[in-house]
Amino acid sequence: MPTVKQDSNFASSILEVAVNDEMSKKHVAKAAEKLKEVVITPILYKLNAGQPLLDHEKKVLEFLADEHSSNGLQWGGAMPKHSKSAILADNELQKELLAELSERMKTDNIMGISDTEKLAGVMKAITDCSFTYVERFPKESHGAKFDNIKTMIFPTSEELNIRITRAEMGEAEHRAISFGIGTEIGKDIAPVNDIPMETERMHKAGKATFAMADVFQRAQIIAAQYDKQAKYVKDLESKNDVSLDELTEAKKVLEDLTKKMQYYRVDIDPEKRPVNFKESPHIPIPSIQKLARLGGEKDSPLPLVATASGTTARTLIALHDLQAFNDKDGNFDAESAQYLSTILCGTIVHGGHHSVLEVGEIYNRLLDYQAIDDLENKGKHRDESTIRYYKIGDSGTLVPDAMRESVLVKYNHKNQADFRSALQNTINPEPDFPSQPERNFK
Repeated sequence: MPTVKQDSNFASSILEVAVNDEMSKKHVAKAAEKLKEVVITPILYKLNAGQPLLDHEKKVLEFLADEHSSNGLQWGGAMPKHSKSAILADNELQKELLAELSERMKTDNIMGISDTEKLAGVMKAITDCSFTYVERFPKESHGAKFDNIKTMIFPTSEELNIRITRAEMGEAEHRAISFGIGTEIGKDIAPVNDIPMETERMHKAGKATFAMADVFQRAQIIAAQYDKQAKYVKDLESKNDVSLDELTEAKKVLEDLTKKMQYYRVDIDPEKRPVNFKESPHIPIPSIQKLARLGGEKDSPLPLVATASGTTARTLIALHDLQAFNDKDGNFDAESAQYLSTILCGTIVHGGHHSVLEVGEIYNRLLDYQAIDDLENKGKHRDESTIRYYKIGDSGTLVPDAMRESVLVKYNHKNQADFRSALQNTINPEPDFPSQPERNFK
């Protein structure tokens, strides 16, 4: 069963293989060129020509400036030495940013990459352009099936709601200081006011922002909020000088919390709640957490960092809507989607944002969508055993056949090295005391 460390090893193995794999880079380049054509090129042209931007183009530029500036503090950011406000206030910096992203996304550049950092930069451009296409472009810019694709693939609100921020747990704001999804304080993540002098990196990342993805903890937080608000309302009602507006607002907050308590099936009476919410058989568990349990072992589910990956979802939604996964005959090419999803997994997990499951499940939803679409619109029924699904708990099944062995060789080598290191650390050699002098009893 994959662990946090093994997911991290898997991701770095993917990137190390992909930078030297022509087919991987070919599929990345195809996706990058399509997104560049739709998102970057029109805005850059207008900036160079001094033409006004449309409202959605301004929003695209603002998002890209945030993600690639010192404010975004993202691995793969194009202008980390400039603030978002500086970029947005300077037309030349805006041109420079878009020109840099455009250059990254050119086929010749991608095919010549041999460094994982540069590949990550390309994938950052792809995911950011995908975000803007999905979330900033007007509805009329999308394809006829866009809404269906998004509904089928995007994480549900129930899945997104189980993300627990460190702030909710009473923790300080953190930064990622290592790659992968490890969360050991001082080694993998650190509070912003206590960053070690020498670190592997210093970025914002899912593992630094979120403490966990767990529905039981979410239910417990909601219950605590409800209890606090119920007491507050009761205290207000006991006062003679309270304003009607203040009481009405407090009751509205309590009403909203009551609805959440009902959704999570938590009793409003604290005495009737279990001490350990994990023991409650009534709390509804979202799909991604169920899959983590099913793919793991008893009391040891698969790793979750920040629930099902919205970044992966937006990227696959955008590319599928733009027909970037289609072959020359206009048919869906599952291999193209698998290559792109694999390298997304490598980048996103290595970057510390999500686990393998959280990326792989979104890829599976894309395949589900396509199977249903083929059946409904083409009358084409596909044997499930022939579909290239990622098998929950078996990371290697996410990887295309042509590069799978190379990835797994690296992956297994890293895991074995970790095992040997852990084993060595558990060995406690006896103290090397000096030998006692021989005694002569004659």
